[in-house]
Amino acid sequence: MVEVSFLAGGYGNWFGLVDASYTKTNLTVIDGAIDAIVVSPRVGYDFYSMGDPIRVWVGAMYQDVEQSLSGDLKSIGIPQLPNGRFHVEQHLSTSWNPIFGMQYQVNPNLYVLSEAGFGERTSFFVSVDFRY
Repeated sequence: MVEVSFLAGGYGNWFGLVDASYTKTNLTVIDGAIDAIVVSPRVGYDFYSMGDPIRVWVGAMYQDVEQSLSGDLKSIGIPQLPNGRFHVEQHLSTSWNPIFGMQYQVNPNLYVLSEAGFGERTSFFVSVDFRY
């Protein structure tokens, strides 16, 4: 896997960033590979100077996931068809979805970060960060 944050900056309380990752997985149980590219541009605002220890942002997530899988049915646990083979090509039906996120500073050492994706592809995560 290769992950790169290749653009980040800010002006005043505004900030923006773009991160990207590329993952290639070669499977061992069946013949196949999975390639994934994810790019997420975001723009946000830091309310800390107004007395609120919170940052919020909006953005979008682009995902390009392609997988090609093939093998015999016996190798995946279907012994009734000993000579049966399969081949599957998969990709996402939509590449882009909007995202919304926030980071809240509980105290100087503890942060809570959350981000959600909307649209045809949904996602959600929460992270608790302790800094010392």
